[in-house]
Amino acid sequence: MNDDEIIAAHEAEFEADPPRRRSNRGFWIACVFLVVEIFVNRGVKDTIAHSQHSLRTAETAARELADGGSFADASAGALAGAEPSLAYVGPATESDGLEVVSVSAAPEIWAAAVQVRPEACFYLKIEGDETTYGTGTLCTAEEALIKATDARW
Repeated sequence: MNDDEIIAAHEAEFEADPPRRRSNRGFWIACVFLVVEIFVNRGVKDTIAHSQHSLRTAETAARELADGGSFADASAGALAGAEPSLAYVGPATESDGLEVVSVSAAPEIWAAAVQVRPEACFYLKIEGDETTYGTGTLCTAEEALIKATDARW
């Protein structure tokens, strides 16, 4: 066999089996999965934003009640009168929803917790001029006093 015959036989081999078209089923499965994940997590994002908004609303009301004086004036009862769009509970009582804020009020320190979902909470603490944040599983202001140590959520 000469070189031309070898090349011709080699080319004939490939012509006999035309190249198979690759399936794009994996691509479409990945696209569907991605769309589902986007819609599933959309609710989580909104819930997080709502709980953080509740804490910031309570913080604003607490600062107004303290007005440079004592945060003891920003208790759950006082906040209920000053900012009635939210519900407030005492420092040892757990928040059980996005609009229920657990509050701890002392002269020099104020803390709050809001439940994002079961066993997931956001914390906010004001001590002097510093505001710190945190997350955890127990949704009480007492826990916020301990775990709100970060500069942001």
